[in-house]
Amino acid sequence: MFMLGMIIMDHVLLNEPCYTFIVCNYSELILRINRVKPEHYQEDLLYFNRRYRSDEEQEQDNKLPDEELLNEIIQTNCQLNEPRDISVPLKAYFTKSSGVGQLFILIESTEKARAEF
Repeated sequence: MFMLGMIIMDHVLLNEPCYTFIVCNYSELILRINRVKPEHYQEDLLYFNRRYRSDEEQEQDNKLPDEELLNEIIQTNCQLNEPRDISVPLKAYFTKSSGVGQLFILIESTEKARAEF
C-alpha cells in the first residue's frame, strides 16, 4: 500500500492542517513524519515499491531525509472490506505557528496487517 506524490496545502485556508487518506483491510499502519527543507527533495523519493526491492534497497527506503518527528504504529480500527478515512493532524509538526513548512509523510502497512489481509 503506497501512494506517492506531492501535496501542496494552502495554509491560509486551513485552520487545522491535516493529511487525510483512506485505508481498507489493514488493521494497523506505520506512520512516519519528517520535517524537511526544499533541498531535501529528490526525484527518486517518489519511487517506492518494496515488493520488488532487495533488503538492502529497502533499508535505504527507511532513511528519510532530515528531522524525524514521528515514527509509530497506528491502529486503524477497520472492518473487513469497509474503507475508513483517517486524518493525521499536522499543525504540531510545523516549525511556525502559521502552519508553514514542508513535511514528508510515509504511511505503510505493518507486516502483521499484511499477513491478516
